[in-house]
Amino acid sequence: MANLKVLDVEVDVSQNEFRKVRLNQPATIVPDAFPDRTYRGSLTELSPEANRQKATLQVKVRILDPDEAIRPEMNAKVTFLEPPRATPAGPPKVLVPKEAILTREGQSLVYLANGSKAAGRPVKIGAEVDGKVEVLEGLQGGETVVVRGVEALRDGQRLRIKR
Repeated sequence: MANLKVLDVEVDVSQNEFRKVRLNQPATIVPDAFPDRTYRGSLTELSPEANRQKATLQVKVRILDPDEAIRPEMNAKVTFLEPPRATPAGPPKVLVPKEAILTREGQSLVYLANGSKAAGRPVKIGAEVDGKVEVLEGLQGGETVVVRGVEALRDGQRLRIKR
């Protein structure tokens, strides 16, 4: 009887791509039978021999979060992910161009593009490095910050966004 709690996906990796994969590398697995489901995986085994005819090497990826839908011998697509990079001392920092920071009534703020309108957001700023200012509080990262013409902006004002 098959153990459905421990499922591995066997993947043929081309010899040209083999140097890019490594043990414990994270991956996502999407079964052909359930293209709307994604499972987390980790590379657990690298084959010691290549397949000359196919110019591939086989690896095994363990499914870390199997459920009742996934079964042995199902076909799946595996995407290898870059492992998370170690960040020196603490969480990632939010940096914005120096030109995006405005000071009004002693308060630092930035304007965000909220759809096609400007929205002022108070921020607490930190160090400036190479024309960028660290935002300690007020932004999470990923927001669209207005960089040009901030001095004349007001909340709710329409924006023309250029990327």
